[in-house]
Amino acid sequence: MTGAPLGTGDADYTEQIIQLLEALFHDVISVRNPEIDPVLKGKQSIPEGDRNLLLRTLQAHGVWFRLLSIAEQNLVMRSLRHTETERGPEHVPGTFANVFTQAAKTGMTADQIQT
Repeated sequence: MTGAPLGTGDADYTEQIIQLLEALFHDVISVRNPEIDPVLKGKQSIPEGDRNLLLRTLQAHGVWFRLLSIAEQNLVMRSLRHTETERGPEHVPGTFANVFTQAAKTGMTADQIQT
């Protein structure tokens, strides 16, 4: 890990986040559960009948998928904040600013919204 700033493009940022998460994930696995690391990297299969290794590997996959989900949520929020900064809050779908802007464009009054 270098400490270099993350890329400015969305694709670069996404790729760098995933690579960073994967590296950190494997760092933790290599310390906490080193015997499953080769399985997770596809270098070794789970021996038949080794239910304990299978269970720990499945749990690690579950953690990995949760990490990816959190990263995806981060990327969505980053995109929304970028839109808000560049174009204004009225351009962020689902915000009050967006809803009220759309209502105003259709001629809806404040009284109509309040009732």
